[in-house]
Amino acid sequence: MAKSVTYTLENEEQIEKIASALSSPLRRQIIRLSTESGYSIKELAAILNLPLSTISTQVKKLSEAGLVTVAKNPGIKGNNKVVYQLISNVNFNLSIFQKTKATTRLVEVPIGSYSAFEVEPTCGLVNSQGLILGYDNPHAFYSPDRFSAELVYFSRGFIEYTIPLDDDSRGRVTAISCSLELCSEAPMSNSDWKSDITFWLNQKEVGTYHSLGDYGDRMGKNTPVSWPSNASQYGMLVKITINEHGSYINGSLVSNLTIDNLPLTDSLLHFRIGFKDDAKYVGGVNIFGKNFGDHSQNIIFQVTYDGCKE
Repeated sequence: MAKSVTYTLENEEQIEKIASALSSPLRRQIIRLSTESGYSIKELAAILNLPLSTISTQVKKLSEAGLVTVAKNPGIKGNNKVVYQLISNVNFNLSIFQKTKATTRLVEVPIGSYSAFEVEPTCGLVNSQGLILGYDNPHAFYSPDRFSAELVYFSRGFIEYTIPLDDDSRGRVTAISCSLELCSEAPMSNSDWKSDITFWLNQKEVGTYHSLGDYGDRMGKNTPVSWPSNASQYGMLVKITINEHGSYINGSLVSNLTIDNLPLTDSLLHFRIGFKDDAKYVGGVNIFGKNFGDHSQNIIFQVTYDGCKE
């Protein structure tokens, strides 16, 4: 019994075969005849008054497109190749054009609005008034004043930021990027102070950024003049991206972790900055806010959605 099929514009190869097969008046006539009853290739040649080889070639084209099938039917003079209709109804679903375009959502997160932390000295937070609760005091990270921080630094441990992804109307998340300014954390500053700073997204390790130093050789472009000139002044802008192909830091592939491997079941994105236990260089980290360092930004997340509302 002939069947009905539906194709979308993603079935390009099959659509091309069907369109090519139906482009010929002769092949369409063969399909019309095959809907009435099964005719052998020899019978079709006689009905259409065409050579057997011509009919065989046209039937092969229809068969490759999946429109007819050829079965052997035993007869008195051997097996006859009988042509039967395979598909009676072909539908083309063009709803792909009803999808909205891919969209992006930007979220700028102040560096003091972290959701979890575990830090060891040297550590501290700095706002426009100076150090919050003094030098090397982990308790400062609990201070309500932390939301005004423009510089966050620590030698060991981690800091984590959480943002909501509750926007199902935009479709499926296809990529997540995060950019921030950071450098190593040395006592005061040291341009040759290496640090292996690792990033995690939703508990999945994305990759490690190899910071070459804690930069204090000049004033940061946005660093307050009241900040000591021999302390950390600026960092490097680092961009972390995870998409359908893998994970990248500043455009270089660092792991095979893809967006499809990233658990997003709770509609929250947990971004962690810290150090692995086996890191070669545990040289701490400085994270710069909008009004500190060289780049006038906080931590910026960019979430890309495919725009499909289905």
